[in-house]
Amino acid sequence: MTRPNERFERVYFPITGFISLVVELSDGSMIETGMVGRDGVLGGGAALDDRLLLTTSLVQVPGRAWAIGIEHVRQLALADEKFRAVLVRRSGL
Repeated sequence: MTRPNERFERVYFPITGFISLVVELSDGSMIETGMVGRDGVLGGGAALDDRLLLTTSLVQVPGRAWAIGIEHVRQLALADEKFRAVLVRRSGL
């Protein structure tokens, strides 16, 4: 689980299962604002521009994922335009 304003250490590419992105409201309730599954990536924006996550991420359906260090993903994105384009598209940026 990640919380708002935390720095990412890894970028996650789910293979199975999915991750919910939720926002906590002032009354303590939560609303789902997005979902990341096998066609998505969690932390892609942070790898591209050191962005902080604005939502809480919760694993809703456990599964497997590739977890790659954020600096490694950042270097790949800088070196390979096609990888960067896929990262942007899958991150929903």
